[in-house]
Amino acid sequence: MPRQITVPPKLFVCSWPFCTHPFDERLARSQTHPPPHADSAYAHNHLPPTFHLVILSRSEPTLPLARWRARGDLQEIGIAELRFSPEEVASFLQQALPVPLSTEQRHTLKARLEGWPTGLRLLALALAGKSERQEIEQMLAEFSGSHRYLLDYFALEVLSSLPEAQQHFLLQTSLLGHVTASLCDAVTGVRNSEQTLREMERSGLFLQALGGEPPWYRYHALFAEALQAQAHKRLGEEALRLCLNRASAWYEQEEMFAEGIEAALVAGTWERAATLMERMLTIQNQPVIQERVTQLRWLETLPEQVLEAHLDLCVHYATALLFILERSSPATMALIEEPLKRAERAYEREGAWGKLGEALSCHAEVARWQGDFPLALRLARRAHAPAGAADALARGQHSDRRDERDAERSTGGGSTVDPGGAATR
Repeated sequence: MPRQITVPPKLFVCSWPFCTHPFDERLARSQTHPPPHADSAYAHNHLPPTFHLVILSRSEPTLPLARWRARGDLQEIGIAELRFSPEEVASFLQQALPVPLSTEQRHTLKARLEGWPTGLRLLALALAGKSERQEIEQMLAEFSGSHRYLLDYFALEVLSSLPEAQQHFLLQTSLLGHVTASLCDAVTGVRNSEQTLREMERSGLFLQALGGEPPWYRYHALFAEALQAQAHKRLGEEALRLCLNRASAWYEQEEMFAEGIEAALVAGTWERAATLMERMLTIQNQPVIQERVTQLRWLETLPEQVLEAHLDLCVHYATALLFILERSSPATMALIEEPLKRAERAYEREGAWGKLGEALSCHAEVARWQGDFPLALRLARRAHAPAGAADALARGQHSDRRDERDAERSTGGGSTVDPGGAATR
């Protein structure tokens, strides 16, 4: 079934009055005479019921919509209805591009453009004159909110039309994935974010409500990228770093540690990020494999000196590598062994026997997977030795021959020991 209509931001079709009346709220507010929507409301109340009034607007007009909606007099076509469907996007691209796109490329464009018709048109303009597949693939990979066509559109058509306070609000919150009023209050330092977010949603300003109470929102992906480019230019790095650190502190207060870590890493506040990681890992001792991938990315982002100062993170870094990389590869041993040895030496000096046992258990598992069973057995014995006895075992007071005999008997089976004490088959 074909789509009924394809028009810009908002369309209100009311089953009464007579004329088509497009208007702009900003223009209406600037005039001294009654605004156009006042005439529309009057027309609805006095014109014959056989007439129809069509109102086109960039934002939700200040009309008695709730009353008309309850009467069944109002039909609304909003952003969701105007968004291109996947089939329409495919049809548009087939006509606009000289070569067909792969399924993966179409899915990527769908996720980035979210069916936005103007974005598709700007993409077609950016690809004009390009006929080679390699050129087109490179442009698709680079097409983001910072592309000149998109940046000009958002800067000239969207941002410049807003009051200065709203522009500043958007720039300050542009680096946040999802936003809610109290988070925006913390980041911007003002206390009217709830009203600002509701106004922007009503105006169709590339802001999508996600639900919840209090409500959460997100910016359109390309709009967010364009805002970020403008924020770096207009606010500067220090101001953006302050916004991110404020956001990280808010996330920590709400116990949203993953979001707090991400904000701190983007801000380059390494010590804060490391501290939040330790808090999160203390609460969540046995993360699933997807979370280990995220943790590995976080830990690899930290500078070496920060990781060395947080020994617990060294052990978790080694564990994440053990679970994600090929365990029997010599390269894995080379990556894992150094942070483990660093943590073991420090725990021994501090007499932190419980933590030393965790590090040694992980080290023993690495040695077992590498096929070094004598070393794995020695490390496992040290890991399970009574407090303070690990030093004696480390100096080799037990017979190597006995180790080797025991190791030969233990070549089968085994378990994977994870920091926190649990074992998985």
